[in-house]
Amino acid sequence: MNEKRGSGEGFLKAQEYILAPGHLIFPTKKKTIYSVVTNGIVYTLFDVKKKCGGMGYYKYPKAKENEKATILFAYASISTLVGFFVKIGSKREDIVVNIYGGAERDGSSFYDKRLSKENIRMANSIFDYFGLRVGKAETGGRIGRKIAFDSGSGNHVVALVKDLRESDW
Repeated sequence: MNEKRGSGEGFLKAQEYILAPGHLIFPTKKKTIYSVVTNGIVYTLFDVKKKCGGMGYYKYPKAKENEKATILFAYASISTLVGFFVKIGSKREDIVVNIYGGAERDGSSFYDKRLSKENIRMANSIFDYFGLRVGKAETGGRIGRKIAFDSGSGNHVVALVKDLRESDW
């Protein structure tokens, strides 16, 4: 089965997936997962012993007091994906985390700049809380990122891209 791209152009192969903000994926079969991020955070978890991985994408560090915490928010997103690894019996020492995003684009408002910094801080804080080591953190700066992650090998390709479009993948 093919999954249609969000832009309506072309189709993805069954072993490919495009991750949008507020989503996560923990595939049962090997997939190449793509995403594009600026001030949000895309993160990957990979179990080096079980050879399986997943990816999440949150936009906001935390929910407001009266707001429901969905996976658009850091803790809900990260704890959900970590929970999938716990269910399959992964051990903390076997999981490698990679974090991408938190960019401040040129002309960003004060709110967006603060959002970027807080998203990065929350990712590091939450992974530290869970006792998971961060292998690579490609965060901050003024340039967005395109990420390709192979959930079966843990391999990543990251491109720093000044102009991001919805149709980039």
